[in-house]
Amino acid sequence: MSRFMIKRLILGPVVAALTAICLTAPAAAAPIPPLNTAEIKAALLSTSQIGAGYEAKKARYSLVIPLKATYPTAACNKALKAYDKAVRGRPVTTITFRNEETVTAVSHAVVTGTPTFLNSIANGAKAIGRYCHGLRPKSATDRTKIVRKAVPNLGQTTSAFRFTEHPDSTAATFDVVFIRYRSALAVVQRVSIQTEDEWPQTVAIAKKAAAKLKAVYAKRG
Repeated sequence: MSRFMIKRLILGPVVAALTAICLTAPAAAAPIPPLNTAEIKAALLSTSQIGAGYEAKKARYSLVIPLKATYPTAACNKALKAYDKAVRGRPVTTITFRNEETVTAVSHAVVTGTPTFLNSIANGAKAIGRYCHGLRPKSATDRTKIVRKAVPNLGQTTSAFRFTEHPDSTAATFDVVFIRYRSALAVVQRVSIQTEDEWPQTVAIAKKAAAKLKAVYAKRG
């Protein structure tokens, strides 16, 4: 048998198999359309889900995190700059709940758009938690500490971090949770000056936010 025939016998079935696979492979899934205005409104938390004593206000805010100091590692500073670049100048629909008695505030934003845009925010937030964990700035006046927080996966990806001793309010604790799901990203922030650890309360609110977002997509069928 000639080398040509051997090559033909080997390549022929392989080519046929690859052709069959290509012909029978499912088409790539169509992009998931962004949320419309009504869906974003339906995905936002309500006062009844936050608790008694809170007043709500809806507006459009940027998701910029007020961290301006330089941190001790290049990786941390790079992560902060990447996140800031992704969100700066792009206000999103946000509802904020304030409780004057307990000096606590909760904000819930729902971001929608292309996968590239949403991933730039979600990945930026994850990088902050990864590379800035446990760090404080070099500044003598700004001692804001960043700590990555463990959080259940509430969507397709979820990340969270906390910063404390911010110069605007050294007594406050700022928790931020990012929940990436389909063509949206839910961002839950909770600010408190309570002395006990209230991370479980932040997680509880984030779970409610994730449930509302998933319910909106479930209605699409």
